[in-house]
Amino acid sequence: MGLKKAWFGWGNLLLKNYGTKRWTDTDPSLKYLGYWTDNGAFYYYNMEKGKNYDQTLVDVKKYVDENYIPYRYMQLDSWWYYKGLHGGVKNWTAMPLVFPNGLKSPDTDYAKQNGGKYEFIVETGKALPQDKDFWDYLMSSSKEWGLFLYEQDWLNQQFESMDATLENITVGRTWMMGIAYGAMKNDMYLQFCMPMARHLLQSVEIPQLTQARASGDYQPGNDQWDIGLTSIMHHAIGYAPSRITSGPRPLSLATFMTVVSALSTGPVGPSDKIGYSNVSLINRTCNSDGVLLMPSRPAMMIDASILNMALGVGMISGQIWSTYSNISGHMFGTILSINTGKAVQLVPSDADLEMPNPSFAFMDGSPELVKFDSNNSLTVGPSSDDGYQLWHASPGIPFMNDTYVLMGEMTKIVPVSPNRVQSLMVSKTAIQMTIMVGTRETVEFTFQTMMKQSLFLVSCSSVSSGTVNISVTGPNKYKCM
Repeated sequence: MGLKKAWFGWGNLLLKNYGTKRWTDTDPSLKYLGYWTDNGAFYYYNMEKGKNYDQTLVDVKKYVDENYIPYRYMQLDSWWYYKGLHGGVKNWTAMPLVFPNGLKSPDTDYAKQNGGKYEFIVETGKALPQDKDFWDYLMSSSKEWGLFLYEQDWLNQQFESMDATLENITVGRTWMMGIAYGAMKNDMYLQFCMPMARHLLQSVEIPQLTQARASGDYQPGNDQWDIGLTSIMHHAIGYAPSRITSGPRPLSLATFMTVVSALSTGPVGPSDKIGYSNVSLINRTCNSDGVLLMPSRPAMMIDASILNMALGVGMISGQIWSTYSNISGHMFGTILSINTGKAVQLVPSDADLEMPNPSFAFMDGSPELVKFDSNNSLTVGPSSDDGYQLWHASPGIPFMNDTYVLMGEMTKIVPVSPNRVQSLMVSKTAIQMTIMVGTRETVEFTFQTMMKQSLFLVSCSSVSSGTVNISVTGPNKYKCM
């Protein structure tokens, strides 16, 4: 049956039992590129010299506009509001020194014990909301300045550091369902950060939860990229795994971190200093309007890697993850090997890929195809000096007495994404695709024919965003409509 299939069956049963349909399809942070200021970002508790946050972020906006980086939203971390004891929230409004012009500025402390009007459990140095109307107020008032996603951070510390959550079996659920109530009333999306398993399980009653952090917080040298295993549970119960952002890094490391984010199906949020963005790398994740080009499901550790990690069995060293894009029933796969010390032979079923015979694979950025199907294994690893290998797989398409291979957009981390290619149909006379294009965008797809050994580009341009229909009738013979 397979380890992940069992996990997914369990998750589907939970979601079905609670009648939960996640809001993931409409969450802008899962659809578009954003700019983040979370831990690891250059502007995390850091501003431009001689400027406040207001001026700094305005300068960020000016810089990204000048360089045509299509960010569609901005994430504000914990640096902007009033803190109380131990860094906890005293008042969730903008401090004048941070935003002199304000996000908004009601003068409110929330707990009844502090003169507010909402029920809180207050312990020494800690407090926990128990009033759902508090969350309605918090989220409705925050919508005034454009908030659409609320991140509840430090869930683990909040739960483990309070007597009430450890001694009362309903306090934790009341807290979580209060957040859900506020989000439901205000059409607000939720991210859980630093969650424990209990928070993730509680989320099966919270359709507004669209994402949760699958990695730890960023610290130099730590393994916050390592989400291939945790992503399985996240995907099983219906929301996107999220990797923490990271700021400027050496190119090889920045590329790897970007690959992990792009394959996660969670937010992609660069966080570079003004003047230091790698625009070409960022553009590998999205179209010209910032629409993320992601796979159909998150990259997850293959079963053989899990067994090796748990039991020390098998031939795999390091980690191997896989994912795919399903386009009209055609499977386009991606395999990421990380820190693999020796070569591993894989057939598609080893990597959770249902590829027909024949199918083919190519290393990221290379036009060289190798056979990869049930009769032909792929040699993955050992890892390069960068610590990883990225492979893509495409099905052979029988057409015009030849086998055509759609390799996709070779400049993108996900060469064939369902956010780009909406349909792929094959008739006797044409390979037909419907694609989504951005504003003033040129899209180039690489094809290869196996018998005639012809490598050719299909290039279509559009002034405005929308759909373009492509008809391929032979090598270098196509129309964009």
